[in-house]
This record gives sequence, structure tokens and C-alpha cells, in this order.
Amino acid sequence: MHLYAISRGHKPRVDEWISDLQAIWLPFDFTHPITKEKQNLIKLGIRPIQLWEFIFPKEHLEIMSRTIIHTPHAFSKKEEFFVKQFRKLLKAKEVPKFNEEGKKYFTLNTDVEVTPIGIKEDETAPGGYEQL
Repeated sequence: MHLYAISRGHKPRVDEWISDLQAIWLPFDFTHPITKEKQNLIKLGIRPIQLWEFIFPKEHLEIMSRTIIHTPHAFSKKEEFFVKQFRKLLKAKEVPKFNEEGKKYFTLNTDVEVTPIGIKEDETAPGGYEQL
């Protein structure tokens, strides 16, 4: 059985919640296919499919695009449909094309796939600044 959900909250609290979930063992009687040992518990499997919201001032869109997205993304037809639906749900616009060359922040992103969904501009507060 697979249950899909999207979480939102302060990162340390979400991490703590996931840590608690990872400690769950469930009753499940089965015979191991290789060792033929009978087992009666299985650990809850958790695979993240995460939707992230990154918040930063508008003037940093180019550098943050290079840092977060790594490289421009080509969508399959299935991905394009999914991304457009998510974008609509979030009331966001398509992520503008960006120059891959230039400054970016160093992040360890080996084995991390990032699919850009969209951008949404901040509202402007009285006084003219972005409400991040």
C-alpha cells in the first residue's frame, strides 16, 4: 500500500516527525525469499517526494535558479502535465529560463533530482518592500 501526502512546516519539526515515522515497525508475516526465515515485522518505508518553497528577494532569482535547479529542465509529456497542474494549484508562473553560467551557491546535490514547478511573486507592503 502506498499513501501519498504533502507536508508543510518548519524544517526541524518536519524532520522530527519523519524521524518518529521511521521508527515504526508493523506486523507483517512473511517468509524471506532468500533465507527462508519467517519474519513478522516490517519497517515502515518512507520515500520523500518533496515540494519545497524557497523564499528569497526577487533580485536573486537568477542565482537561486542556478543554485536550486542546477540545470535547465526538459519535461516529458507526463511531467509537463503534472507540473502545469501543480503550478495552477499554487497560482504560480513558469520558472523563467536562466543562464547556467554565472555565480551560484555551492550545494552538495549529487543524486538529487530537482523538477522546477514555478515562481510566485511576493506581495508588496506599504512602503514598497517585498513581503517575503
